[in-house]
Amino acid sequence: MTWQRRLRIAIAVFGVAFLALLYVQFRTPRTASPARSAGRVTREDPAASAQSTSGELLNLLRDTENFRLEYDKLFTYPDGRQKLEGARVFVPNRGGRDFTVRAREADVGVGQDRIQMAGAVRLESSDGLVARTEAASWGQTEGLLRAPGPASFTKGRMSGSSVGMTYDRDRAAITMLDRAVMAVAPETPGEPRVDITSGSAYFARADHYIRYERGFTLVSGSRTLSSARAMAYLTEDGARVQTLEMRGRSRITGVGDGAGALRSMDADDINLEFAADGRTLAGATLASAKPGRASIEIAADGGARRIAGQWVDLRFAADGSTVNGLTVRESVSLSLPATAAEPPRTITAATLTARAEGGASLNAARFVDNVEYREAPPGAAARVVRARTLDAATAPGLGAMTDARFAGAVRFEEAQTRGASGQARYLVDRGRIELDGVDETTGQAPRVTDGEVAIDASHIEITTDPRRIAAKGDVRSVMTPGSKTGEKPAGETRRAGMLEQDQPAYATSAALDYDSTTRVAVYTAEAPAQARLWQGDTTIQAARITVDDATGNLAASGKAATAFVMQETDEKTGKVDETTSIGSSEDFLYEDGPRKATYTGGAHVSGPQGDLRASRIELFLAPGVNELERVEAYTAVSLNDSTRTVSGDRLTYTAETGRYVVVGSPVKILADCRETTGRTLTFYRSTNNIVVEPNDEFRTQVRSMPGCVATDRK
Repeated sequence: MTWQRRLRIAIAVFGVAFLALLYVQFRTPRTASPARSAGRVTREDPAASAQSTSGELLNLLRDTENFRLEYDKLFTYPDGRQKLEGARVFVPNRGGRDFTVRAREADVGVGQDRIQMAGAVRLESSDGLVARTEAASWGQTEGLLRAPGPASFTKGRMSGSSVGMTYDRDRAAITMLDRAVMAVAPETPGEPRVDITSGSAYFARADHYIRYERGFTLVSGSRTLSSARAMAYLTEDGARVQTLEMRGRSRITGVGDGAGALRSMDADDINLEFAADGRTLAGATLASAKPGRASIEIAADGGARRIAGQWVDLRFAADGSTVNGLTVRESVSLSLPATAAEPPRTITAATLTARAEGGASLNAARFVDNVEYREAPPGAAARVVRARTLDAATAPGLGAMTDARFAGAVRFEEAQTRGASGQARYLVDRGRIELDGVDETTGQAPRVTDGEVAIDASHIEITTDPRRIAAKGDVRSVMTPGSKTGEKPAGETRRAGMLEQDQPAYATSAALDYDSTTRVAVYTAEAPAQARLWQGDTTIQAARITVDDATGNLAASGKAATAFVMQETDEKTGKVDETTSIGSSEDFLYEDGPRKATYTGGAHVSGPQGDLRASRIELFLAPGVNELERVEAYTAVSLNDSTRTVSGDRLTYTAETGRYVVVGSPVKILADCRETTGRTLTFYRSTNNIVVEPNDEFRTQVRSMPGCVATDRK
């Protein structure tokens, strides 16, 4: 039997008992037998006009005994009042039960309209009910039974008490006036006892409700219900509770323990709905005057989930404790506690709806309007995602979140990293955030910045640990300015030396992989297109470009092509001019430590040193400025300028003196229509002086070239 039904029966039995007492004891009989007297007695009360002892009154209704009244003494007064001592009333077959009512004394007013009973008033019924009070009164005209003092009852496993009780005959309503207490012992071993207390209780039998005022508390095992007041609505037959309305500081705890079960509810007001059996919870609605004051806790692996809002609606599975439907409105917040593997998380929004998909408990949730998802790892920056909507997949009971899908003006932030897109997906268990779709507020493609690089692409993925950014589809990035040239502190961005440190650099590609920890960005292209990096007139193109902002190195592979502005100092005048160096090779590498640019595989560089080809070419730049210091070329070396053509195995060019040294097997130079062959060749950029050194294998040879027209040098 449920606590709701036990409560209803307890109040009803108590009220009916006292009603029966007064009805059978004081109603004017339609037919009564003469009183029998044990004999003539001396009147004990001089004010009485008559006295009898050990009498009996029999009330008949259609020749059937309606009730029988016995008394030890009966006093009758001149004004029509009567007083009975040792009164006993026997009522046979009243509602299928026999009743006996006893009292030490009863006063019957004039016209029998008001009756006062006092002294150990006790009602017993054949079904086990025993009710007690010290005093009671009945007003026939007003139809009210009043017991002003303490009253109690027991019936089987049920018991109850209050200070003061009334019964309204016309409304069939019972009121327990003060300090109402009820208890129901367990039906079978192991079941919890039910205890109910309230300041007062009002049972409207005809209208099928019970109202509790001045505090309401129900305790049954681990479950506790409490509120400032409450109203229970019953079925038409009064056998079951349909709904329970709790008002003012309402709280329910100990509902369930398993994953997905409701643990507690708090709100200004709570409405409970029960299934057809009157004992199983079917639903609950919570409401509060202020935002965030209505809250629930749902059990889940890893700790209870707290959900708050201004209005909450719950639907329950067949067990009456597992939540399988949830709606929350206004100032919604969901708190997920920290676990060994996950930081604490909170989600806020305007509304939340959650449901059970393919299971008994909640495992899918949708947040709408002003959504904010926040993770707070200890000792680290918070991870925040904002959007218009969020659809989340979780473990049972809104447990561990595995997949979160955001939509509508998505914004992501963590420390210096910022992201924006139309949609986003957070694979929580993998620590990866995916940005997709055009941002409807800006009309832009997904975008991510981290203080050092800004990336736009059709699809961007952010891996949280370790921090990486992967982008694909029309990738465009801007590398923000680093420090000025010169010594750079450890950990600071080091832009490749051929690029200006205080100016942004730009890149385009089909895909990008950027490691925020190591500050290495890899741009890749889809053939036949190439990835491109540029800043002003400086350009690098290749199938793959790697930019290392930790070391200042830069690499390009797959038909690499470069163009960058270099400073050139005239060895005669000392004047500094700018010239563009254009290079190409299969692979290109710039190393910022030695300030060296290396072209490998079919290398071709055209610049201050002339038009140079070789298997590998190395350019060495001066510290702090893009000024050529030295050139080294290896294998199949070929140099062309306006006055000469040189070939050999190795070339070294020193920019400060304009001096070339070429070594070969042999080395050849064609200048002024003469071809000179030898082992080592030394010449200068600005003069015609040529020094050729022979060796044992190659002797120096000079021959004129027929048909050749010499070029004048100025």
